[in-house]
Amino acid sequence: MDDNPAQYQIISVTSDYVQVNDQKLTSPFIITASQLTPWGSVSNFESLTPNDFDFIRLFTPPPEILLLGTGSTLKVPPDSLLRAIFAQGIGVEFMNTRSACHTYSILSSEGRNIVACFFIK
Repeated sequence: MDDNPAQYQIISVTSDYVQVNDQKLTSPFIITASQLTPWGSVSNFESLTPNDFDFIRLFTPPPEILLLGTGSTLKVPPDSLLRAIFAQGIGVEFMNTRSACHTYSILSSEGRNIVACFFIK
């Protein structure tokens, strides 16, 4: 029996997709314990702007932390992007997507209030 209370759980990660429950996702997406949605406003990591994180304001209460899976390799977000996220009072961790998926799974199993955004490639 699975003890993870999250409705949306990451099952596997490959170089081509992230499997959440029974869905294999190949495009950027946003996930919380209770929500899964395409990240329709972005196409790749390099195109990110501070406005792409405006959705965070919709969470009540705000998440404790934002996980950003940057794709197959670690990419460092520009300072302007990090400042925009920090200005919302939320911590941010960025890492390659495989590591971010693992971190999401651990934190969601603990019942933590997190939001994660993932790029596949």
